[in-house]
Amino acid sequence: MLSKDILEEFILELQVQNYSPRTIKGYRNNNLLMFTFIEKEFGLKEIEEIKPIHIKSYIKFLQKNKRKTIYINGIIKCFRAFFKFAINEEIIEINSILNIGWLRDSKTLIHSFTDEEVERMMKVYVGSEYLVIRNKLIMAFLLDTGIRCLELCSITN
Repeated sequence: MLSKDILEEFILELQVQNYSPRTIKGYRNNNLLMFTFIEKEFGLKEIEEIKPIHIKSYIKFLQKNKRKTIYINGIIKCFRAFFKFAINEEIIEINSILNIGWLRDSKTLIHSFTDEEVERMMKVYVGSEYLVIRNKLIMAFLLDTGIRCLELCSITN
């Protein structure tokens, strides 16, 4: 069965399940781009012909085009949903995406302030006026707890 025909059935299923138009558009576009790539590179149009090597080739293509890991994992999520649908509808027997894992992303290190930097920031507020004391308290609260600014602004009495 043609991959693009099954994609339309998948999109109909998403509409029936009341997915948002934006989500549906993402699923359609991401899967369609993969099918177009596989058809262009390997000449395959039938879903039964798509093997893990073809999907991995598309992922490699995305990496080569400098796509971020988080973006590619989002695309893999779209593929998984599509192939799960095809399995559930008994269109295919083998789920080609099952052997493809998530890409590992590099961990972001957050550099915290040194003791000297904190001390310099706290020394900016000198005096006993209300605003000085309030600002010093806000700075200490932010630095001690790691609370987000929005969370701090939402605190009442």
